[in-house]
Amino acid sequence: MKTILLFDPRFPLNNPRRLTVADELASAAVRAGVAAAANPSEAGALAAGAPLSQADMTEVVMQHGLTNTALARVFVPLSVALVGASLGILAPVGRQLGGVAPTPSLTLSGPLSFTAGAAAGTLVANISGVPAGVTPTITPNDGRLAVAGDQASGWKVVVGLSASTSGTIALAVASAGATGTSATVTVNASSVPPTFTGLYVLATRDGSVGQTYTAPSGMTGYQWYREALAAPRARTPIAGATGATRTATQDDINFRLVVTGTVNGAATEARSLHVVLPQPLIIESFETLTGWTTAAGAELALATDGVEYGANRLQMTSTGSANARAVKDNIGNFDTSQLGVIAWCGDLGMDEGRMGGSAEIIMIRAGSDQKVTSSASGAFNTGATDTGVNYETPSPIHIGKRWGAYNVSEIPGLASAGFSTVGLKVQNGGNIPYSQVTKYDALLARAGGRPTIIFSFDDNILTQYTNAYPEMTKRGLRGVFYVPSQITQNSNYMSTAMLREMYDAGWDCGWDSTHNDNISSSFGTMAAWEASLQLNRDWSAANNMPRGTGHICWTHGQIETNPPSNRVRLPTSTTDGTNVMTVTDTTGITAGMRAVGHNIPNSPITTVVSVDSATQVTLSANVPAQTKPVYFVDTSPEFYTMKLPKRAREIGIKTARTTRNQGGTLTRFGLADTGMFSLGHALHNISYDDFCNLLDQVILRGTTIEFYTHGVQDNAPATYSELSDFKRKLDAVKTRVDAGSLDNLVWSEVMLRDGSASVPTGLAAPTPGPTSAISYINGSIGNTTPAAVTNQKTGDLLLAFAYRDGGSPAPVLPSGWTQIATDWASNSGYTLCYRYATADGETLPTFTGATNVVVLCYRGVSGIGAVSASGTGASGNAIVPAWTLQKTDGTSWAAYFGGSRSNSSNLDTGINRIGHANTSTTSDAGASDSLGTITAAPAYTIGTSGGTTWHAIGVELLG
Repeated sequence: MKTILLFDPRFPLNNPRRLTVADELASAAVRAGVAAAANPSEAGALAAGAPLSQADMTEVVMQHGLTNTALARVFVPLSVALVGASLGILAPVGRQLGGVAPTPSLTLSGPLSFTAGAAAGTLVANISGVPAGVTPTITPNDGRLAVAGDQASGWKVVVGLSASTSGTIALAVASAGATGTSATVTVNASSVPPTFTGLYVLATRDGSVGQTYTAPSGMTGYQWYREALAAPRARTPIAGATGATRTATQDDINFRLVVTGTVNGAATEARSLHVVLPQPLIIESFETLTGWTTAAGAELALATDGVEYGANRLQMTSTGSANARAVKDNIGNFDTSQLGVIAWCGDLGMDEGRMGGSAEIIMIRAGSDQKVTSSASGAFNTGATDTGVNYETPSPIHIGKRWGAYNVSEIPGLASAGFSTVGLKVQNGGNIPYSQVTKYDALLARAGGRPTIIFSFDDNILTQYTNAYPEMTKRGLRGVFYVPSQITQNSNYMSTAMLREMYDAGWDCGWDSTHNDNISSSFGTMAAWEASLQLNRDWSAANNMPRGTGHICWTHGQIETNPPSNRVRLPTSTTDGTNVMTVTDTTGITAGMRAVGHNIPNSPITTVVSVDSATQVTLSANVPAQTKPVYFVDTSPEFYTMKLPKRAREIGIKTARTTRNQGGTLTRFGLADTGMFSLGHALHNISYDDFCNLLDQVILRGTTIEFYTHGVQDNAPATYSELSDFKRKLDAVKTRVDAGSLDNLVWSEVMLRDGSASVPTGLAAPTPGPTSAISYINGSIGNTTPAAVTNQKTGDLLLAFAYRDGGSPAPVLPSGWTQIATDWASNSGYTLCYRYATADGETLPTFTGATNVVVLCYRGVSGIGAVSASGTGASGNAIVPAWTLQKTDGTSWAAYFGGSRSNSSNLDTGINRIGHANTSTTSDAGASDSLGTITAAPAYTIGTSGGTTWHAIGVELLG
């Protein structure tokens, strides 16, 4: 019903009559020009449609009023009278109505808007003017909108089953026997994350470009969409993508793929847990031993087991010395600033006795190691680093292999733009006995995964349901609850019904590692622990909560007896080829302990047969004659170090969360062996600012992170989260989720996405830069007269740094040599000069006045370019000042030289080319270079000065 102001055009001075009549009659009067809408907001809708004639004013009696029972005697045009007569609510006075009733017009009224993600059936508009016995139709007819209702209750346009994105829809309505109409429908944005459906699109390998995405089994009638990552997550249908699978293309990058269709007769959708990413790049695949040089006793071999990419991985064995390492000077000429996230896979093996505690890959650029200097180094190491070895209380341990990751923007030396030659160092670290075996594999660029946060909750605390659950639900976030099944029977904790409600809302049901929240090792035997864990498994099955099972948290973060078993590390031991070992002290060593060290047999393990004296033990196996460090450990306890995690994996445990705050873990290419020690971070022990910084690091590196807590309440005790702080941190997460930079998943979803992920095959290398003809040949040193350079040929460049400690002046420039620079200060100085050799193996001259001479030989150098200023100081590091290169096209090299008046410096040993120590004058000198091409020459630390006067200089070599 609509209220109109009806007037008689024959008597324009008369006041109009206010009548409430049927919508169709009101519209006819307005379109005939004899009425106006009483409510201005309805004027447009009533005027919609073709105009009607104002001719032949006819006296009629019409029904009016909200109940349509009052009568009014008025004059209206014949066209209006015919509409009213067709509706049965009007009759003429003193005449018959002739002619044909005009075609009625459809009208739309109502909200004409809805919010993206609104439930199917939500009202969009009312349709008026539909003739009896006719069903209206709408355009577009793509499922976003639908027709509902009937003649009696009224026809409507409602939200359909297909998803709509924010924006507008051009709606047109038509019906037989009526004039159609149209309107613009506004689709408002929604910041609410998609509703949990339990249906997912799965992808091969890492889901990057070229990988195959597959719709859920049983779905038919497919349509694939690209979904934007930021709220309101607008979706765009992909033309022609109507099959059960979709191969990701470049156009899909940074979108989530969604498929709609029908399952069991019902329209539904499934979303991918992946976001389509560019394929990673392969920087080094470790296929051969060519180009590698070793130091600190490292032994290299190729291994074919457990390879992540290609056919081989590089195996490096420490042979009793700390920091065993290998270097490859040239792995390519490329612009490291374009590499994004660097990732690599390291495997420290399953033998806990030989695990030294660290393994790292370090890229070398401009002659310097490029390492993260913040809390993370991209290494698996013993410090508190978020890509370090997974440690667990009370002992530091690591199991198998895992991925490390960092972003080049975190390392200034890699973030600077420009092509340059890049080298690589792999290094084992750790503790005595330095017998670690590490396998290095798949150094990748552009390798960050989808940043992800997992929330988890321990111990079944009631406030997880009363406080955490509703606050997370408000923000569209979900989590994992780890159930100690015995506690569900206590009224002070969450009931099974509460857990069921959370589970049905998409939360995962994980397990505590024991049924009663006691420490796993407190059960005394492995069998008793397994029986306790089985009670949690049985509880999940009995209550039909399978999703998330197999994911546990280590109770109190402990996986072995505390204190741990006896362990003795000795820096030296001597053997003679028999099973007798001489040590410095046998205190703490007992029969039965395992002996670990280089060349000590491991299969079967070697044990102590007897302790013969204060300095001698007898072993169960012969050991070659050697003097090496040794490690004795008692492996007999039931819960010794690795036994519990290994057993957990054997009985089907997928992940086991620790209580170690070490940042995110790269899971894009699979969890490898990380699962038994998935890193857990105490949400209640981190400040809001640190929490946000860690989230942003996860986003920067594309890693997955898990935060856990216990209860959530006001005035929270030590291991609980304060409610206000909890809500503030949730808001920080939601902001990043809505921005499209972070996903909130549960463990079952992470496993669906990454549990069986792997590195794609056939990867491209980084875009190469220009080539340079320069190559380093060799070097030579001496007090005043160095020997001829080995392998030097005619035409090679000889570059000499002659340093003088004491006396004056700087060393004399030899005949036939060209001076580059010289300096004298604080009773020391140098002369830097060069010459092109005119014969093979040319005899080098005497550099009169020098105490240390260092000569470098290069091939393919076209000339000397720019030279740095002379750096000098009285202590601290010897630093070559930054300088501007003559050529920045990536064809130049840089050579760096330094001298110190102290033998305590490392200028003779810490350089990457050659160094010299003069024991008489106690002075040092050394030379490094960029190990390849560069495009810039920042300040370069060539070494330490030893606390006395030093000089340093750099020079550009033109390619």
